Amino acid sequence: MLRRGILFALLLGASRAGAPPPLPVFPAVVLPDGASGEAPLNTRIWAFGDRAPPTSQVGVAVRVDGAAVPATLLPLGCCLIDIAPDTALAAGTTVAVLVSTGAAELEISFVVDDSDDLVPPTLETATIIDDSGDALVIGVVGSDDRGLAGFFARDNGVVVSGAPPDHVVIVGGATCVDVTAVDLAGNESPATRLCAGEGEGEGEGEGEGEGEGERGCASGGAAPVGVLAIALVRRRRMPC
Repeated sequence: MLRRGILFALLLGASRAGAPPPLPVFPAVVLPDGASGEAPLNTRIWAFGDRAPPTSQVGVAVRVDGAAVPATLLPLGCCLIDIAPDTALAAGTTVAVLVSTGAAELEISFVVDDSDDLVPPTLETATIIDDSGDALVIGVVGSDDRGLAGFFARDNGVVVSGAPPDHVVIVGGATCVDVTAVDLAGNESPATRLCAGEGEGEGEGEGEGEGEGERGCASGGAAPVGVLAIALVRRRRMPC
C-alpha cells in the first residue's frame, strides 16, 4: 500500500507536468482574494490547506475598512476552515484577512459587492485519479458566475476534505464520497458520488461515477489535461 508521503511525491511530480497539485500546508489558499473582482455581499471566507490544525491553534484577524471584527471559525475536515465574521459585511467595504499558524501565514483582501450570490455553482467533472493507496485522489473542475470557492468531499454526510480550484481533493480513509462544488457564498452544486474503482463521474447529481475496465484503470469520458497527466504518471509508475 502506498503511504501518504509517497502519494504526495507522485502527485508533486505530476504537477510539474501541468497536472493539478495537492494542497500545500495550511494556510495555503484563502478566498476570496480579490483577484476575480468584488466578492458577493453574502460571501464567506474560506481558508484551505493540508493538515489544517485545530482552530485553537489558528490565528485569524479580520479587518473591515481598517476596523477589527471578531470571527467564528468552523473546521471542515482535514483541509478547510470556514471563517465567518460576527457582523454582516456591508456593500463597498474592504475586508482584509490574516490567517496564521506556527508553520505559515497568509493575508488577503477583497471588496464587497452590493448583491448576494444565490445561484449554485456547477460541478463539471469529478474524477478519481488514484485509489490504489490509503487515500482517494480526486480531480475536480467547476464553475460559478460570481466566484468558485472550491470543492467538498463528504463521507456519510460529513465534510472530510476540501480543495480550492486548481487543486486535487485528497480523502483518506474512505471508499466512497459525495463531491460538490461550492461558491464563495456557500451555495453548493448537486453531489456526484464517487467510489474507489469506479472511474469518473461527470456533471451534476449523477450519483455514482461511471467507469470502464478494472479498478483505477478507467477514464469514463474526456478529462482535463491536468487530470490525464496525473493518471498517466500513475499508470507508468503503477501499471494495472
